[in-house]
Amino acid sequence: MTRFTLLVTLAIASIASLRAQDRPPFQDDFPAEEFVQRRARVMAAIGTDGIAIVQGAPGVDGFKVFRQS
Repeated sequence: MTRFTLLVTLAIASIASLRAQDRPPFQDDFPAEEFVQRRARVMAAIGTDGIAIVQGAPGVDGFKVFRQS
């Protein structure tokens, strides 16, 4: 590998690494403190012996397991 190729590869890897450290762009409607308060209210409502079952986000529609027939 030439020195130039190595430097370009390292530059691309470091840029990708920095981008991976960024906050995920899922939502910015509510601050994190809002979710902390909501979780605290749920935990207070169910008590110490309860279990909370919370619906998560739906699955991604683009992925299908490949099956050969």
